Amino acid sequence: WEEMVDLWWNLESAGGFEGGKAKALSSKDRPTEVQWWIQRARKVTPPIKNAAAFAASWMRWWYALNPTWRRGDGGIDSMAREGGGEEGEWDAVDVRGGNGLLSVLVCLKWWRNALEEETKDWVMAVADVTWVLEQL
Repeated sequence: WEEMVDLWWNLESAGGFEGGKAKALSSKDRPTEVQWWIQRARKVTPPIKNAAAFAASWMRWWYALNPTWRRGDGGIDSMAREGGGEEGEWDAVDVRGGNGLLSVLVCLKWWRNALEEETKDWVMAVADVTWVLEQL
């Protein structure tokens, strides 16, 4: 978790924390809790009543944000880490600022807070986001 947050912070810092409203991550398959959070000026944490359902929603969104060559059978453990190399392949996920990767990280925090203890899926999700941040 800490490595992932550090990588994200370094990306934002390198860009001068200049994320704007002009670019945002796709809302396709995005957990509904993100919109709820945005509508409340990102000041209130949404209630996560079902951690498993929230996790499934987050995974669908994360899968959709990634380049097509990464997509396996839909599970986080099937996402490829070799291949690609095309110009612009990370554009859909390489979004800085409040409408960017911050939402991905915040969702992981909400997911973890909704769990009694870390799960294999949550750990794999953090590892995958960490890997993607290393590619940016």
